[in-house]
Amino acid sequence: MKKLSYILYLMFFLYSCSDKIPMNYGIYASSNHELHPLKSQSTIVNGNLLESISGLKGTSGTIFDKLDYIIVYKQDVKADDIKLSKLYLNRGSYVRNLFGSSYVELNLWTVEKTIEINVSPIENKKDMYKVTMVHPIENGFYAIDFGTLTNRNTASAFNKAAYDFVIGNSVEPYRSAEEIQTMNIQEFSANAERLLSQVNDLFNKKDYNAIRKIYHNTDGNEFNDSSWNSMIDGFKNWSSQAGAIKFSKIIGKSVNENYGTFALQTEYEKVGQVNEELRIQRKDGSYFITLFGSN
Repeated sequence: MKKLSYILYLMFFLYSCSDKIPMNYGIYASSNHELHPLKSQSTIVNGNLLESISGLKGTSGTIFDKLDYIIVYKQDVKADDIKLSKLYLNRGSYVRNLFGSSYVELNLWTVEKTIEINVSPIENKKDMYKVTMVHPIENGFYAIDFGTLTNRNTASAFNKAAYDFVIGNSVEPYRSAEEIQTMNIQEFSANAERLLSQVNDLFNKKDYNAIRKIYHNTDGNEFNDSSWNSMIDGFKNWSSQAGAIKFSKIIGKSVNENYGTFALQTEYEKVGQVNEELRIQRKDGSYFITLFGSN
């Protein structure tokens, strides 16, 4: 009886350690010894009739902390057709045209590099392949497809599919360009409100040394002592003319990846309402003012 129990335990152990394979057609990723179906999304093509670039709008939301292997179970697919790519957000690139080349705006996740893989047919499983990475892959946004993302032939690039996933702890950095821009605007706006309130309070207190900690020059670098002393003279002069800030509000904004420009309406104690500008730069994850006042 003990021997039978041991054999059953051994069979269960060997089964649990073996590679799992799917029952239905699809593309699957194995992570932590669990098999997960990958979502399909259509590639987007931009360019012209001679040459185009294919990409994805953003992540479908599938995320793993690590990847064991991938199973491709799809009819009429050859091993050589299977490609795994790391993607990056491509704002724009050049494509060939009849007169040379032209720039096209993309805002798509396109191939940054092709991952070296081994593709092996699974015994007694028609149309099924196991895909393993030659080297462990780093955190990032990936897609497995059948040559579309690396194919610049416009005629054969339409109506194709890719299967994407993220390795890491968040899908947020791999959203569509539109979603990233929306989040960027929200983040910049929140920091603009915070910095505006902070600098107004310090300006009224005439605490110019504290302002220096949140204020950089227009190149995004800290002021040297001489330059900052000149800034202090400017603050003092304006404070004596305009008086204290009664309130200040943001009435317009323009934000790109690392810079934000905000139109202000500021009410001063002596001169009344003044239209001003607040410029903010993001550097190494922190936010700094590079201009406060008229430009």
